[in-house]
Amino acid sequence: MTFVLSGFLGSFVLVVFLAVLFHYEGTLGRRFGERWRVRADFYILKIKYTLHKSYRRISNDLLRQIFRYLYHMVLRLTLLCVTRAEKWLRENIHANRSLAKYADRESVTKSKLEELTLHKAEVALTEEEKKIHRERSLEGM
Repeated sequence: MTFVLSGFLGSFVLVVFLAVLFHYEGTLGRRFGERWRVRADFYILKIKYTLHKSYRRISNDLLRQIFRYLYHMVLRLTLLCVTRAEKWLRENIHANRSLAKYADRESVTKSKLEELTLHKAEVALTEEEKKIHRERSLEGM
């Protein structure tokens, strides 16, 4: 016999037994095994109350934990986006700085020779400095 068939037969026998028992109790007007059934009802209700209380406690904590986890994930995603945006901005600032320096240099000079000429003019000695330098070099001889 298969498991399903034996389960079906067991359920059928139990339903028939309960139907006969309830019919018998109805004709007599009292419950069969009153003390035992009241005690069983009490324990079943006690177990039901304990399970319900535990379920409420667990479900409240579970919902709170789920909310905290989702909030944490949103914060983590926000931090990741901000970090990537900061990295992109730093790269653009660095690239722009290089381009700005190059553009500044290009706007002042047109070629390397002009840049050398401008540098030579900036660091050239004045007539007084040339005279002092010439006198010192003649004294050293």
